[in-house]
Amino acid sequence: MKKLLQIVIILILSSTLHAQNTAWITQLNEEENFVAAGATKYFTVSKTPYNNRTYTVRSFNSSGTPLLATTIFPNSQYTNMKIIKILATSSDELYILGNISFGTTFRCVLIKLNSNLLQPWMREITQGVKTYGIDLAVKGSNITVLTAFYPTATGGTRAGLTSCSISNGNIVQSSQPTFDFTPRQMAIDGNQNVYVCGGSELSLNHARVVKFNSSLIVTWNFLTTLASSTTTLTPFEFVQVDIAGNVYVGGNSFNSTWGVFRNEVRKLSSSGTQVSSYVSSNINSHELIKAMKLNIAGSLFYVSRMQSSAGDYVNHRIVKLSTATALAYQNSFVTNNVWPTSGVTLTGFEVTQGGAVFMTGKRTGTSNLTINYLSFKLKSNWTYDFSEQYNGGRCNSLIIAIPGSFPNDEFVTTGVIGNINMLIKYTGVAPKLTPDSAPSPVAEITKLTCYPNPANSFISIAGITDMTGINLIDMSGKQHAIQTIESNFDGSTYNIKIDVSQLAKGIYILSAINQGKVENIKVVVDH
Repeated sequence: MKKLLQIVIILILSSTLHAQNTAWITQLNEEENFVAAGATKYFTVSKTPYNNRTYTVRSFNSSGTPLLATTIFPNSQYTNMKIIKILATSSDELYILGNISFGTTFRCVLIKLNSNLLQPWMREITQGVKTYGIDLAVKGSNITVLTAFYPTATGGTRAGLTSCSISNGNIVQSSQPTFDFTPRQMAIDGNQNVYVCGGSELSLNHARVVKFNSSLIVTWNFLTTLASSTTTLTPFEFVQVDIAGNVYVGGNSFNSTWGVFRNEVRKLSSSGTQVSSYVSSNINSHELIKAMKLNIAGSLFYVSRMQSSAGDYVNHRIVKLSTATALAYQNSFVTNNVWPTSGVTLTGFEVTQGGAVFMTGKRTGTSNLTINYLSFKLKSNWTYDFSEQYNGGRCNSLIIAIPGSFPNDEFVTTGVIGNINMLIKYTGVAPKLTPDSAPSPVAEITKLTCYPNPANSFISIAGITDMTGINLIDMSGKQHAIQTIESNFDGSTYNIKIDVSQLAKGIYILSAINQGKVENIKVVVDH
């Protein structure tokens, strides 16, 4: 029966897909799931616990074949846990961040599962009288947790960072800011500095971003106001950082005269000085920013939810900004005539290295025609590719979208179509990874070659036409220095050998210029 259900869903998907294809589909038993991608595996964690106590964790190989399943629960004394985020590393380890409570006790918990879904350690994190987990990221050999905590029952909120050793779970906590600061998100640069954005519970119009150095000590603090009134909550909601240490924060400014919200993005230097800003010009509707991503090519993308002040008419606007010097508008796309215009919740927003945009969502309703699973894609040249909408028999949802290997634009989602829960991988050949340009015919370009791959100590690359355009980037977005062993030039192209012996085991993206086009090769380092 399970096989029959899978075949039926594949037929449904195939009948509505355009440029994108369904690579595989795997049936799940849970209604909603978080999903994360490691180096060779995908993981799902059920969003709703069984009997309010246990959560199901599953692993799958790159072909979608189920591998293992287990259940987790932090501690028998706690009556519930709300999962905030899951994160898979390049070693195929899984980290689960959740908030737990027992009576008047509120704290967060970090659970580690290895690639075989065994649990080496679990750590409860507490600061002040109440602690809530907010975000999770890899920081070198540690997993860093961003928390919001109350130092006293009435003293406002603080932002805290807790670093847990990947090997043994040992905890190091940051110095505590003395100012009221409710965190929203964090980003980590290549030097292990941590940038946290947020606002305030006491001064609602405050927007703030704070830099913690690699030792988790505050080094600078940028404060501004995004509202003309002191009663409107307008924090910085999202933060990103590029390889030069420039920081980008986004939120919603509010003009009390016009009574509207606008999108606002600020660019700060590595020393915390504002360089430039961008404010959306729309003053007729609420422009509530819902997600923001910076891709490796240096373009900033965000999506905003456009809601009429007179009702629930909703579209989503995707905006692309250039970050080369001052922030500058480049493109936008509005989802009218593509997605439904009411009851839509954004659930996933991802951008590939070349600039293709994936967006996913769910729509609530009261019937099969008004409960929908939604997906959408823009190509890197900013042309519409495809969108999908599936009517469902109950709770349709898509938790997150994950870009896969380059140069193909691939992503994995979880959701519910009809009454069947599933993990789906979409795949399709994307344009060349040159932002805002149409792809050149493959016949015009001689492909780069890279060997051996997987590599142990070195890789050799043939066909590079511009030595200044080589970048080596890991899956967290960190750029690594190129250590050249040999370099030969035959009059038209370079052949080089690169040392990878000092790199950590995992997957890297090597970007290089070949006849004026950016080519990207997935390199696996396996010592």
